[in-house]
Amino acid sequence: MITPLPQSILQIVGPGKRYGIPRYQRSYKWGVDEAKELVEDLSSQEGAQELFLGTMIFEETESNLSLIVDGQQRLTTIMLLTR
Repeated sequence: MITPLPQSILQIVGPGKRYGIPRYQRSYKWGVDEAKELVEDLSSQEGAQELFLGTMIFEETESNLSLIVDGQQRLTTIMLLTR
């Protein structure tokens, strides 16, 4: 059973975090329209103490690498926007 764990964006993309994409996952496919929609969704929640970014599922490996099982498009876009 998977137990949801609320986390901040910094906890997810902060220093020392390493991510990989399992071979079975599709490639990054989001374009400008999808990224704009994500930014608009986040902007509409401005001032909120908590934001819901959707579910992200990670598989932890022995090599301290988190494989992104679900949420790759959103997480990759957030990482691109915050770098």
